[in-house]
Amino acid sequence: MARITIAIPARNEAALLAGALENLRRQSFSDFEAIVYDNASDDDTPRVAKEMAARDPRFSYVRRSENIGALRNFHESLLAASSPFFLWRACDDQCGDNYLAVLAALLDADAEKVLAVGAIDSSDLDGGNARRFDFAGARGGTRAVLRARAAMIYGLFRREPLTRRMNDVMSEYGEAFGFDYLVLLPFIFDEQVAASNATTFRQIKKRLKRPGAARRVRGPAELDRMISLRRRFYACARTVIAARAPSLPARMFHGAVLWIFTGKRLFGFRKVVLRMLTRG
Repeated sequence: MARITIAIPARNEAALLAGALENLRRQSFSDFEAIVYDNASDDDTPRVAKEMAARDPRFSYVRRSENIGALRNFHESLLAASSPFFLWRACDDQCGDNYLAVLAALLDADAEKVLAVGAIDSSDLDGGNARRFDFAGARGGTRAVLRARAAMIYGLFRREPLTRRMNDVMSEYGEAFGFDYLVLLPFIFDEQVAASNATTFRQIKKRLKRPGAARRVRGPAELDRMISLRRRFYACARTVIAARAPSLPARMFHGAVLWIFTGKRLFGFRKVVLRMLTRG
């Protein structure tokens, strides 16, 4: 059994998948298996994945018979793993060739850590809006929660605690938008994240719009969904913090922090109110 399972959830990713798989194939840490979980693609994703599997026995391909949605594809790929360490990889993201080696060493060095992450470089697909987020080291508490980055979900996890947390998020929240922050929340708050700037994760934040693409129309149903997601996100996050803040003042303080956290990571309160005022 490999030490690391890398799950690559994909749907119609033929244009980017080959580069993502080649990036993993170059890793200096070789004791891994990488599995493409194809969510019923109707492009050349199967061909690209099978070609890599034919070249390198560490790679394999699983095809869903129907589109089960992005979140279920993420979840079921985790449930299928049995290795001690686990990592998700999106097809448009890449990392340094030492990524797995550095992160595995961090977890090996500290049994209390659940997640290991590297520095994060983010940009749009065309290279615009480039930003870098350096980690000064493992931190916990409310400050670390507010500074969390969604790209941390693509770090290296200990599989068993990740599975337990992902199961909770699926049952309490069950939505793709914002699920990453809810998964990360207890590990960050409890100082269970190890970090190093010796390796880098490169994340694509926004893909280019197709020329002539129609502007998205936002109607009343979307406002209802925004309000519902905010409530469910906040409730799921509060469940985590309530168990860690036994006193009333602590619960009140962390409740305020989670209100800010919800606005920063999901929909801002001001944005929702403006939509409500202009509704109809």
